[in-house]
Amino acid sequence: MMTDKEDDQDHVEVDDLLTFELPPYRLPGQDLLTKQILKMQTTTDLLAVPKGTYATADSEWKDGRSDVLSVPPLGIQNSLPPILIEVQKTVHEPFMQRLIDYARNVYKTYKSYPIPFTVMVTKFKAMGDDHNCFHSIICCDFWAKSCHLISKTTMATTEVDGNLRSLHALSLFLISTLYGHTYANDPTIQRLYHIAKGCLENHARQESNFAESIDVICSKQRKNFPEN
Repeated sequence: MMTDKEDDQDHVEVDDLLTFELPPYRLPGQDLLTKQILKMQTTTDLLAVPKGTYATADSEWKDGRSDVLSVPPLGIQNSLPPILIEVQKTVHEPFMQRLIDYARNVYKTYKSYPIPFTVMVTKFKAMGDDHNCFHSIICCDFWAKSCHLISKTTMATTEVDGNLRSLHALSLFLISTLYGHTYANDPTIQRLYHIAKGCLENHARQESNFAESIDVICSKQRKNFPEN
């Protein structure tokens, strides 16, 4: 049972999130913040049931680097597929070619076809702008177990009864903002924004510490070289 103190703390945290504003260069869906969040074990655990089913793995290949790769522990790799998550501003044919290459690299490494999820932040251009975005690619034999494309269009056609599913929440987090968010009260959405807020605050502390270190170094150098 939640105490009055815990309930008040929850309200403070939610209010704090609603007044918190990410800078333009750190918005969800942009590389600087997105990759940092997606590679955190806390985020991986939000997407996996039970927790600890997946962990992030090296996604650096000879012919490129995918955004995020999550794999199950060695003992159950034969029963669960690797998961590739890509966040792409615009999906076009060159990107799809790269995605296929990433999936093939995963198969060569883990001997299992992955499931790629691509979150489209803006639009889909692989077949021209007149085509609607779709949920999954019909044929991905010999390179993926299945392949899914997610965008605002696909999210709008998905009915939600109760709390969001974790992957749905992650997709909405990457393509929407919390203020005025349709699912601002969803616990997974709020958790993801808490993670984003923590990442940004940690980055700000690192920048502040770096600036202070530079100031100390410069101050010592000025003492060694007094002005004439």
